[in-house]
Amino acid sequence: MSQLLRKTFFAFGLWIASSAVFAQVGACDTTAMNAYLNPLGYYRVWVPTQPCSAYFHSLTPKTGIDAHRDAANIGIPQLIIDNAQENSDVSAALWAQNVYQITGAGSAVWLGMTDSSTTYNWRIFATGATPTYYNWTSGEPNNLRPGCYNGVTGCALCTGTNAYWCSYGEDCAIMNASGQWLDNSCNGTTTGNAGGPPIQRIVVLEINTCPVIAKPHDTTICAGNSASLSTSVISGGTTPFTYAWSPGGQTTQSITVSPTTTTTYTVEVSDRWHCKADSTGTVNVSTPTPPTINVAPATICKNTNANVSLNTVSGTATYTWSFGGGTASSGSGGGPYTLQWVTGGTKTISVTVSDNGCTTTATRTITVDSADAAFTVNPISTCVGQNVAVTVNNVSGTGSYSWSFGGGNVASGTGSGPYAVNWSSSGTKTISLTVTDHTCTATATSGVSVNATPAPAFTLNPSTTACQGQPVAVTLTGASSPTATYTWNFHGGTVISGSGAGPYSVSWNTAGSQSVDLTVTDGGCSGNAATQTITITGGITANAGPDIQICPAVPGQLGAAPVSGYTYSWSPALGLSSATVANPTITIPLNPL
Repeated sequence: MSQLLRKTFFAFGLWIASSAVFAQVGACDTTAMNAYLNPLGYYRVWVPTQPCSAYFHSLTPKTGIDAHRDAANIGIPQLIIDNAQENSDVSAALWAQNVYQITGAGSAVWLGMTDSSTTYNWRIFATGATPTYYNWTSGEPNNLRPGCYNGVTGCALCTGTNAYWCSYGEDCAIMNASGQWLDNSCNGTTTGNAGGPPIQRIVVLEINTCPVIAKPHDTTICAGNSASLSTSVISGGTTPFTYAWSPGGQTTQSITVSPTTTTTYTVEVSDRWHCKADSTGTVNVSTPTPPTINVAPATICKNTNANVSLNTVSGTATYTWSFGGGTASSGSGGGPYTLQWVTGGTKTISVTVSDNGCTTTATRTITVDSADAAFTVNPISTCVGQNVAVTVNNVSGTGSYSWSFGGGNVASGTGSGPYAVNWSSSGTKTISLTVTDHTCTATATSGVSVNATPAPAFTLNPSTTACQGQPVAVTLTGASSPTATYTWNFHGGTVISGSGAGPYSVSWNTAGSQSVDLTVTDGGCSGNAATQTITITGGITANAGPDIQICPAVPGQLGAAPVSGYTYSWSPALGLSSATVANPTITIPLNPL
């Protein structure tokens, strides 16, 4: 910031938001200023209406070059007029304190400006900056030179001390007793007197006594963290600067603090002459309160919606959620969210909130109820009248169980089971279960294939008695099935022919009662075996008796004594008393045909 801005802002009571109060010359160590400058031949010019500057004038006039050198060597810049008020105030003070009247000063003082680089392009000696205010008298600046300086051999005005004037023109500026500005030669007479003494003026140095500092940035930290505070001199004052912070007593330009409560820190900046400015910065300490997680309803069924929200949401915070395995169908940031869970149980919802460097975490549990109707049937294919086991996978002590067994007969089981169930007819049977648990409902079904039990039946021919070695025909009379297996047991009989369902031809070589058994298995079902018996008789010897000779009309005896249980059949029956007895009488007719 230029001196013009500094002085104008202060003079009109304006304020710079980033700065502290302006220090004023009365607050500076003027004793130190005088102790430094008086021995160097500079004394105070009192300008009470310019509180941000302290002015010192030389007791002897100097050339413009020497004025600049003095300021550089002493380390204090020359006078720069920033506005009309300062021009009037300083000029009046120079009059009132007889500075203009110092012998040899020509009723003028040097200004700290030059246009030596480019004519009429004025800059400030100390900083190189462009001045913002000018008060040139009419016709000035004119960079006056002798008319003969430009290439005129033997120009008398360009010898001696005037050589500088001829070469460079008027590159320095002065303020005369009327407060007007003129350009003058930095080293030369500019009077046209060849070899005359160079122009000398009083040197005025200006100390800025109003350092302006940057306000430390207010900040917010989380309890336990650190913050950095810093200031800098924006303008004004004289280096070196020192810093003092309170509380804490730090003396650096930047500090790091870790307050436990909100604290306002004051920094005081002091320059070479103890001109001071101060400002404050506040570190707000935040102790975050974990948010409250709201869940509605607090108890839900799986696969139904729950609404999750926070009691407070900050637009500057970031939110990291964990939904305990739940899936959000809507929501972002601080929420609210719509959630579902596919499994039951106690779910933990948590959110981590980060805001202004502070992190806090909140948790909340929600009960997700489920009605689990899953069950198993073993086996899933059975026979008529055969039990199957029906078992619930996960039994709930709070659930109610409603069963349908598709017309089956419950052999055992109540409530959640397990059950033993059978069916008296074949076909596909459906078992269904509805479970209600904490207002949640679930349904499951399972099909059971019930197969008919085969009823084997067959006939024997002959059906009751057969001779040893005599073929007996065995014929299936029940319905045959291509998926059935037929297990025959002929109990020692010899299978002459037949396989599978038959028919068979079987004979027995052992006399007595023999049996035939048949078991049929179809679809894993086996009925009771069908059994029939048959009597096998031993071997028979026919006895017709001895050969006899008889005369016609004279009876003879055939055969032998009868055997119980035998039947007899004689052939031919001609002349026999009977063709069906063991020992018939035979008579040959006298006149046989």
